[in-house]
Amino acid sequence: SNGSIFVAVGDSGQCATSSDGITWTSRASFTTAFGSNTARAVCSNGSIFVAVGDSGQCATSSDGITWTSRASFTTAFGSNTARAVCSNGSIFVAVGASGKCATSSDGGVTWTSQASFTTAFGSNTARAVCSNGSIFVAVGASGKCATSP
Repeated sequence: SNGSIFVAVGDSGQCATSSDGITWTSRASFTTAFGSNTARAVCSNGSIFVAVGDSGQCATSSDGITWTSRASFTTAFGSNTARAVCSNGSIFVAVGASGKCATSSDGGVTWTSQASFTTAFGSNTARAVCSNGSIFVAVGASGKCATSP
């Protein structure tokens, strides 16, 4: 949620939005931007939504309704599955399979692969990432945990 709209993503490039969490509306523009890949996670920094998923797919939206595919994420993440995405309000961090991590400081438009995360995580899958506003913490397979300021 960005404070006014909830966004849910899932299998086969599906996306729905709700203003109350009860009544949901399917969003075809997400399927157009994401393709038929499974979306694994969605996050908002309060003004931008970022969704990530299978095959290195990423899409962004300012309203949760109209979505744009972000090819720079696929370049940074490769064809790996992104399992989670999080924002501290200014930076988005996405983590996933094969110890992959990518960051964006421009609202999910441009993404940069973070090799230091892969060094810390090895080839293990990162399953979740969160932030308290000042640090990011990622956890995953084989008991792996990594932090970043």
